[in-house]
Amino acid sequence: MSKEQEEIKTDKGISYEEPTELTPNNVVYYSNTYKQLKALDAEGKWKTYAIRLKAQRFLRENCIEYVKKSESKDGVGHYICKPIKGYNSTTYYIKSLPNREFECSCQFHQRVVKKQEIPGLICSHVLALKLMLKIWNWNKRKDKELYPENYK
Repeated sequence: MSKEQEEIKTDKGISYEEPTELTPNNVVYYSNTYKQLKALDAEGKWKTYAIRLKAQRFLRENCIEYVKKSESKDGVGHYICKPIKGYNSTTYYIKSLPNREFECSCQFHQRVVKKQEIPGLICSHVLALKLMLKIWNWNKRKDKELYPENYK
């Protein structure tokens, strides 16, 4: 681990160390997307509390999955957000767009988000996916730092 990585980081006078692993419980503190949605709520532009809460539930219940190109009906890799047991019954499909954004098949995304009247607004399925990608990438990076011999 480098000297910079070993340093304790400081934010507004509060010292903390980066976690070695992100989980559904702590990822929200390290996600800019989550913070931007929270800001929309604070500014009174949109009530995002339910979106953020539902996204965290999707994470805790492991609803986000990647469907490989070879397993996909249309031959294109995409993500799915499986339903929460006892809550809903629809599986939503999320495809990656060229501009590093995502498009969800849910009604909220199709009717509200696509209009882009409120910049930064996304559905709970896309938020859950972005948080899951953050977890996967963070943990892979930390694993490489801790165990570089496994990546030679």
